[in-house]
Amino acid sequence: MNSGSIYVVWGFLLCVTLWGYWRWRTKHSHRAMQFLSDDILKYIFDCEYTNTPCRLDNLTGHLHSRPEVVTRALEQLLSEKQIQIETDNRYSLTDRGRSRALSVIRKHRLIERYLAEETGTQATHWHTMADAMEHYISDAELEDMTRRMGNPVFDPHGDPIPTTKGEIPQRMKELTVLDLEVGESAIINHLEDEPASIYHALLKKGIYPQLIIKLINKSTKQRIIQSHLGETALSPMEAAAINVQRLSSRKKFRDYIVPLYTVPTGQTRTIIGISEDLRGRQRRRLLDLGFVPGNEVTPMLDSPGKNTRAYEILNTLIALRSDQAAKILVTDENYFEEE
Repeated sequence: MNSGSIYVVWGFLLCVTLWGYWRWRTKHSHRAMQFLSDDILKYIFDCEYTNTPCRLDNLTGHLHSRPEVVTRALEQLLSEKQIQIETDNRYSLTDRGRSRALSVIRKHRLIERYLAEETGTQATHWHTMADAMEHYISDAELEDMTRRMGNPVFDPHGDPIPTTKGEIPQRMKELTVLDLEVGESAIINHLEDEPASIYHALLKKGIYPQLIIKLINKSTKQRIIQSHLGETALSPMEAAAINVQRLSSRKKFRDYIVPLYTVPTGQTRTIIGISEDLRGRQRRRLLDLGFVPGNEVTPMLDSPGKNTRAYEILNTLIALRSDQAAKILVTDENYFEEE
């Protein structure tokens, strides 16, 4: 082969390589823009759901993307009539955009529930992993996963999961720990998972949905709550990330919730449920043993070291460690003192 032919071959190979790179780059860029558009629609939906104005500066800060990239994605969504600009320069969803947003939110929350219930994934990783997986899972895979989980209604943070028809409960005005007065009791509805640093801090303090709390002190620098965990100090940002439902009257809320290990020997209690921070195989084992809502359980015998106890449930004695019994929530009428 002469030198001219070699140049022709090398030129051909170079063109093929550049063409392949261009195709890959174009496909990658298109996919990245699609993912960013999904995230924008999710954020605008959340703003509408919470009655918060959504503008370019909000979006740029939330998505941690350059303004020019976010602007390009917004222009594409506007051209596709998935969003619109209101007179006060805030963005809102069209019916088409809302449908797509709810589809992505459904995927995200179901994936979080799957990670929480069926895997050993730590709670601090649920949100990040769901953010990535929601773009790749197919509708068929999602619905198969949903059926195997028993069609859950809430994600592990306590947020409602949209239905396949795009229906989701309207969010009422939410209260946070910041809204409570000293002496008021409340049940935690859900924890905000963003910003991640605040969510991680709450998990380390043992805070989780369905925990019963009582505000015992408040100041400009902190809130102090009481629960079966003891006293917990919260910064204002942490308190603002905990959404609660006020327990306003003992007449309406006769029974409070305590962990099983605090119940005296020989006293029977009704099971309310298993703590939301116990997931996966351990949770399923307790359910299989009969620790399900509505069943009655009675502490019977303590081990010499007091770290293991035998409980009677369904006419069977079952031994549990104290850390396991701490995750089983039961009724107790006298946990918080009367005002």
